[in-house]
Amino acid sequence: MKIGVIGNGFVGKATQILNGENINLMVYDIDPSKCLPKNTTMVSMSKCELVFICVPTPMDINGECNIDIVKKVVNSLKQLNKDLHIIIRSTVPPGTSDNLGVYFMPEFLTEANWKNDFYNTEHWVFGLSKYSDNNFKESIRKLFDIAKKEDKIKFNNIHFVNNKEAELLKYFKNTYLASKVSFCNEIYDYCKKKDIDYNIVKSLVSLDSRITDSHMNVPGPDGQKGYGGTCFPKDTNALLNEMKNVGLTPLILKSVVERNETIDRPNKDWMSNFNRAVVKKEVKKNILVTGGAGFIGNHLCRELLKDENNYVICIDNFLSGKEEQIEDLMDNKNFKLYKTDIIDNIILNIDTLDEIYHLACPASPPIYQIDPIHTAKTCFIGTLNLLEIAKKYNSKILFTSTSEIYGDPLIKVQSEEYKGNVNTIGPRSCYDEGKRVSETLMTDYNRMYNTDIRIARIFNTYGCKMNPYDGRVVTNFIKQCKSGESITIYGDGSQTRSFCYVDDTVRGLMLLMKSNYIYPVNIGNTEDYTILELSKMVIELTNSDSQIEYKDLPIDDPKIRKPDISRAKKILGWEPKISIKEGLNYMINEIRL
Repeated sequence: MKIGVIGNGFVGKATQILNGENINLMVYDIDPSKCLPKNTTMVSMSKCELVFICVPTPMDINGECNIDIVKKVVNSLKQLNKDLHIIIRSTVPPGTSDNLGVYFMPEFLTEANWKNDFYNTEHWVFGLSKYSDNNFKESIRKLFDIAKKEDKIKFNNIHFVNNKEAELLKYFKNTYLASKVSFCNEIYDYCKKKDIDYNIVKSLVSLDSRITDSHMNVPGPDGQKGYGGTCFPKDTNALLNEMKNVGLTPLILKSVVERNETIDRPNKDWMSNFNRAVVKKEVKKNILVTGGAGFIGNHLCRELLKDENNYVICIDNFLSGKEEQIEDLMDNKNFKLYKTDIIDNIILNIDTLDEIYHLACPASPPIYQIDPIHTAKTCFIGTLNLLEIAKKYNSKILFTSTSEIYGDPLIKVQSEEYKGNVNTIGPRSCYDEGKRVSETLMTDYNRMYNTDIRIARIFNTYGCKMNPYDGRVVTNFIKQCKSGESITIYGDGSQTRSFCYVDDTVRGLMLLMKSNYIYPVNIGNTEDYTILELSKMVIELTNSDSQIEYKDLPIDDPKIRKPDISRAKKILGWEPKISIKEGLNYMINEIRL
């Protein structure tokens, strides 16, 4: 058998033990001196029957597991051979292997004793996305039967489970043992206070077969209290963040991490183990923003570019966005503009793409109703094109949906579970139904191809850099007040809206992208005002003498708009910070007519 290993750290070295008379094993590493045989390349790897990925997955500064290296390796291999059996051995969050379309094999090795640990492993676990993948199972059984016959391993007991189960297994074991270490350290501190011999108590407690004596020594094998090394700190932090991302409150794990980092190991010695335990410098990210010259899009591009490790690719057809909005970004070496329409064939001259923020589509009714068929195409064909790009590059993709998918609501506060009250054939339907079908495409790509999706349902957003002539209510009122015109209110002004300042909206989008949450999330402000109240507020803040002029309410104009943002608060820790008066003052001071 021809087997490949990528990464020549101790996990990669342990996997190399399989090399033998009937197993031809080669190694590729980013350091050419560690490649075996010499001059081994990724092309060599792509011709193997099985490839094991053993590269670092260090901890980001926020405690999350950084899988950038794993993703880049998988993408490179798949571009060379889409049918290759790729097995991740690096520790990754549950769901990663399914999203990348690969297999998973957890490792339980100690850095000091990896040879014996590998040889004496009693149970080998493999995760699959499809349990019926018999070709892969046969290849694994064949490999381990040969390895046992050649005395490379002591046991060949193999367990096939799904990927998520296999991925959690590693986190479960390490966080459980880390918790045991912290608990024993706490008991040790109590013993010192009460003048009790901890070692005597420990030796008797460990006689219980349910407990055993592993990970009970205080101090530990390195002479220090608590836990350190490359695995326990990053795995406990990673699982803690994973639990928070799905809306749990992990009290026990949080306490374990806090004790270790504040009492037992306040020096956090693992923090100096760059690119193995922690990321020294974030890996360069390629980020695509569609509609990047639009109102929210240009704010998002600017925020992303504050991180010098982000390379931002902006796509815009300038139907509603303006090139002057991003003119000052053109000299930024980390910014690239493509003037194109997302309904056309999109060619990106890049090798990798990490994230896609899909904002492209006019949001102002007077603009998107000019060519309703193009609006519908933008939502369906454009989103389809971008999902294909996400599928090709294994990118995360965030779609900016809208509160308009709720139609003209029959309930005062709209949560993500509300199905809406919609009109499929009205003048606003090209936009409303377009966004709804885009959400459908996103979820179907997730179901069929494990595409890593995010869906943000954005409620009314306002702020600086809005086009004062785009026909939206906030800009209309400010423009009319500043020019001394009458304020135009459609209907009697009793319809309500909630207004979220653009900085808050962009922050919410970036937090959603960073999360692992694949279901819709409302992004908006829970403070709602009638349109009449808003008009009076703008008149007051502009010191205007403008009068109010009432006109007929347009067809399907919603009477109520107020988001339930409980999900955003729980999953993202997000809520708006900028008040309506503060935001309006920013705009009033900026707009020049």
